[in-house]
Amino acid sequence: MEKPLLPVTAVAEMEYCPRSFWYQVAFGRRKLSNEHIAEGLEQDEARAERSDSPNLIYGVRAFSEELGLIGYLDAVMTEAGELVPVEYKKGKKKESETDKLTLCALAMCIEETTGRVVRRGYLYYTASRTQIEVSFTDVNASSSAMRFFMQEGIDLVFMSAHGRFQGRLQAQSPRNIMLRIAQFQRWRDEAFAQEMCRAFVIGKIRNMRILLQRQLRKLGLAVLKEADDAMAFALRLAERAESKQLLLGIEGTASAAYFKGLAELFSLEGFDFPTRTRRPPLDPANALLSFLYYLLGKDVESALLAAGLDPYLGFYHSLKYGRPALALDLMEEFRPVIADSVALTLIRKRILTPEDFKCTLGVWEIKDGARKKVYRAYEERLNSVAEHPVLGRKYSARRIIEAQARLMAKVIEGDWPRYEPYTIR
Repeated sequence: MEKPLLPVTAVAEMEYCPRSFWYQVAFGRRKLSNEHIAEGLEQDEARAERSDSPNLIYGVRAFSEELGLIGYLDAVMTEAGELVPVEYKKGKKKESETDKLTLCALAMCIEETTGRVVRRGYLYYTASRTQIEVSFTDVNASSSAMRFFMQEGIDLVFMSAHGRFQGRLQAQSPRNIMLRIAQFQRWRDEAFAQEMCRAFVIGKIRNMRILLQRQLRKLGLAVLKEADDAMAFALRLAERAESKQLLLGIEGTASAAYFKGLAELFSLEGFDFPTRTRRPPLDPANALLSFLYYLLGKDVESALLAAGLDPYLGFYHSLKYGRPALALDLMEEFRPVIADSVALTLIRKRILTPEDFKCTLGVWEIKDGARKKVYRAYEERLNSVAEHPVLGRKYSARRIIEAQARLMAKVIEGDWPRYEPYTIR
């Protein structure tokens, strides 16, 4: 079950509220269970009656579907064309991280609702009749927020403005040492490793094929039919392959056919995609795919860590210093259904255009402003719900990745007969 929306007034305490609170805030102002909120609403009404300023609006509902935040803002004022949120607090002036965090969360809601950047806000303390200006700059996690993330087993990933991974704050390492030992033992078991490699390749080919089949039914392009035939043949070979080397060759052939079909879909939207290039990406389409694969890889790695597995000890991808081989293994089945799917959505809906990319010394990358659009689309895809074919229940894509990591752990421990890759229908 997905967690309900988080009320902004409880952001600092990280408490969740029932769905009824959302409807009360979004569609009505009465019957709020918190007496402090009720008192605040009455004060807002009184201030609104006394105020004749056209630049000040009291009692603004604020919510963000993307962030899962809801709340009620005391006031919003306009200064030099900017929107400035204002929160009134009882008591004297104080340097409260909780108050600043709440104001920042409300500002983020206003940004999503209006599409305008909110750079600052005010905290007004009624007892001392003083105010504090709060500037909203790059997000910095407070120590209390970090502690909450670690308690909940949530990784905090630090990335540069260009989306480059800089580091991770990880909760306590998994305590299941027996699982780690079993993972190393299974890695040395050639028969087991071969079965895992086959599952990864089959899952990837199936999902690549299904993604293109959906487009083939809509567009009927000959190049998509050729790619589908090639992948169908590769799939039959993969099911009978008896060595990792054969699987590598089969996957390479299937991927070449798949990217040829994907290139046709990209070209229809004005994106040239002659071939898949990784380091460096030599065109906008490759830059977009590489960035999405990068995001997906970090989420898959986090899921493996949460399941108690070592993400650097893989079965299909070769071991190399600094390479999360197992994360790359598990990532294969999710590349088409998450990363490639998001890329197609972004260009088909014209959310991204070739003008959203820049080239420096022959290397293409996404412009800073456009990168936020990619983040948003990627998170929306992770929050989308589908049925897990093995578990028979509906989960978000993020939870499905975690479920596959835990399923893999059960297979390694011998508690599940074999690893079944996640495939779409």
